Amino acid sequence: MVDWQTPKMPITSRIQRGCSFAARAEGLIGFAPHAVGISEDTWAVSQTAHNAMAFGARVKFLLSRAFWHKIRETWSHAEWLASFPRWSGGYLQMMHDPIMQRINDFGSSSVFAKEIRANSGRNFLTAPFALLNILLMPLAILLDLAPFVQILVVLWNFGFLMNQVLTLHGLNTYLESGVFYRVPALLVAGAAGLAAYFAPGLQAFAPGFIALGFLCGGFIVGLNRWLYSRVRDIVLFGPQLVLHALGQCVRQSLEFVLSGAAPADAKSVNMAFRAWVGPREDRPLDTYPHFINLKTVVWFVGLPSVVLNLFALSNLDMLNVLLLLPSLLFSVSLVAGPFILRPALGKPMGNWIVIPKTLAWLAAFLFYTIISILIGNGGALAWLGSTLGLTLLAAVLVQGAKYLRFRRELGKLAQEAERLLVASGIEGKAAQKLAREILQIAGNNPAQIAASLERANVPLEKRSALLHWAQEKLGAALREPVQDLPQDFSFQSRAISEFKRAFVLALLVLVWFFIVPVPGLFVFTAAEYRISVKMGAILTGMLSAIGVVLAGFWIGRVVQWLDREGVRDAGLRPRAAKAYRAFESLLALPNRLTPQEISSLFALFADLKTYLDQRSYAYAWRTLGQAEALLRASQPKH
Repeated sequence: MVDWQTPKMPITSRIQRGCSFAARAEGLIGFAPHAVGISEDTWAVSQTAHNAMAFGARVKFLLSRAFWHKIRETWSHAEWLASFPRWSGGYLQMMHDPIMQRINDFGSSSVFAKEIRANSGRNFLTAPFALLNILLMPLAILLDLAPFVQILVVLWNFGFLMNQVLTLHGLNTYLESGVFYRVPALLVAGAAGLAAYFAPGLQAFAPGFIALGFLCGGFIVGLNRWLYSRVRDIVLFGPQLVLHALGQCVRQSLEFVLSGAAPADAKSVNMAFRAWVGPREDRPLDTYPHFINLKTVVWFVGLPSVVLNLFALSNLDMLNVLLLLPSLLFSVSLVAGPFILRPALGKPMGNWIVIPKTLAWLAAFLFYTIISILIGNGGALAWLGSTLGLTLLAAVLVQGAKYLRFRRELGKLAQEAERLLVASGIEGKAAQKLAREILQIAGNNPAQIAASLERANVPLEKRSALLHWAQEKLGAALREPVQDLPQDFSFQSRAISEFKRAFVLALLVLVWFFIVPVPGLFVFTAAEYRISVKMGAILTGMLSAIGVVLAGFWIGRVVQWLDREGVRDAGLRPRAAKAYRAFESLLALPNRLTPQEISSLFALFADLKTYLDQRSYAYAWRTLGQAEALLRASQPKH
């Protein structure tokens, strides 16, 4: 592969003497195909590009596009513990590596290519500073270091947009995966024009309203799916920032660790166990390999953040809560996200899922309203209200920390096993070793305990009692995390599960509004003008915005249903079924399709089914068109 005349890059200062500038800048190092780095993808791309430039090739960086669905990090936050720290820490290791500095920072790539690479890496490099800024905010409030008087709305709005910049990029994906529907676009544009015509104050903005209505109506599906998922994504992705920051605090090894998912994670996950004891409930003796785990995220970062924010906001008002809501929801995401976003139980409820979720939010709102009334009356009623509130919050906390004493109880059982073995005539060190062996096999294969006792020459009259104790007491303790997984997967269990999740989320979201006073009037200052807005108007605006999003979401569902079913078998699903039947008929004809065409059609129909399940109908129509074109080309000629 290497021409002897190809200039070699001098790595050491001694070899650099007498070398030309071209050799020092573009000489060949000769990297292997597989990069030696934990974030191996970006390392390998940079090294391959450097090899190509050393051989005289011109390297171009392009954006590749592919229809591909990869099931990864899907079922729970526990699956994030392998890849996200590796990507974040791997980029930092690449920056610190002297050889990678030679080819990335001081190499022959253009300054634009270097800047694009560095810009993508800032997603990881800014994680520690962003996390530190969020965690220090309540301390800044308590120490009177945060400017909470006369806040500039322009700066706050800019900060809010930058806080949500990744999700704004995700909006493009939602719009691209959804079809642009012309009829809703024209209808909404017409409605916007009429609204501007009949409102004298808006007539000057009529062209902008019409254009905005045309875009919102055409992208009604993608836009409203994105808006509808905002709260879910805020609660979902909070732990990601912590994992990115923690990944840069430890020097990770080159060992490639697979995702932490277990085969049964798709059904249910014992998140209380994984957030305190270990990475897998089916292997209760396994411990966390390092401090980058859910225990750190939930209990050592999330819970203190929630408590500090509660103290910080106790002397403020609702306007501060509204302005700090993204940071407050980040704290909620750290504590509750892994629990309330684990795999759902039971059978899917479809559109009926809105009933338990709505009831849960109403129940949480009613609960805080009752407590507020009781505390406001003072005296014994205030004590009663405080007791009710603290009792419910303590019950939620205890449910999340139910395995707090699990390791200690296992240690006591191991000591008890050692004492029983010593009483059976086994010596001290041998008893300790045998106790550890019994502890390892009692949960998974208790039948081997008898063989272990026999090999250790435990007297027969003592063996049955030890075997009974190990199987009943020790085995039960080890099997408890798996047995605590829900076994009822009915429709009713799904409804109860959704109610509990939404209720806990509502408790943690509404608690910020419960602890602060609610003013009747908000005053906004703009230059020499003062604008007074009543609390009722703000609540009406917030509820109206939520109502518009929900209404748009359901209208989008109806539009997608019409697109999927169609009229007279012209919809996406009937055409897909017709195309698949044509594919089956061609398969029945000998030598009609080549192996390459069969493979391509199978892949296209697999992608088509995936896009139908994801409701990405723009991709589905595109894939169906490719499949139909292949089928038409393979039809017998008459």
